[in-house]
Amino acid sequence: MERYRGKFFVDMFTGPDNSTGDLGRVLLAVAVLTAIGLTIYSVVWKNVPWDVNQYGIGIGALLFGGGGMLLLKRSTEPQPTTQQTTQVQPGVVTTTVEQKPPGA
Repeated sequence: MERYRGKFFVDMFTGPDNSTGDLGRVLLAVAVLTAIGLTIYSVVWKNVPWDVNQYGIGIGALLFGGGGMLLLKRSTEPQPTTQQTTQVQPGVVTTTVEQKPPGA
């Protein structure tokens, strides 16, 4: 289980090659967690009424902007150098790893 949790965070915070760190994805996660944390703080400690409509608009704008950021920088991200294919048939699991030539 621990191995899968680590892989989850590596996949979340790296580019398509799963080895190059991505500052944009890290900052997006920090922004979303900050928005959630500040919402909890204002409701629990400051007794401010929670407006689900305003919260939805704000978090939606954050996620929309993050998706746009990822779309705009997609062409500049490093691509994986290997392609892994897994085929599952009853009783047999076959994994094939193909090395891509540089620049392909």
